Amino acid sequence: MNRFASLLFLRKKRATRWALYYLYAFFFLAIAGDFLANEKPLYCKLEGKRYFPVIQQYTINLGWGHWEARFLQQGWKDQPYEQVVFR
Repeated sequence: MNRFASLLFLRKKRATRWALYYLYAFFFLAIAGDFLANEKPLYCKLEGKRYFPVIQQYTINLGWGHWEARFLQQGWKDQPYEQVVFR
């Protein structure tokens, strides 16, 4: 029996199904944790440019991007936003 077929078999048992639901919920919370608890806005517009700081933080953590100097010099609450959406 291949691995995928064994997962389908496990889903038929009630206790296993609930354990998988809890596992999915913890996985979702781990992925969405930065959106739920952070000091950065979800969306902001500065000088006509749109930014998504929470998503940009993921790219910075992976080494694919960097913050502009103005974001490193001032706090997120002190920026002169045109539009902003905080959590």
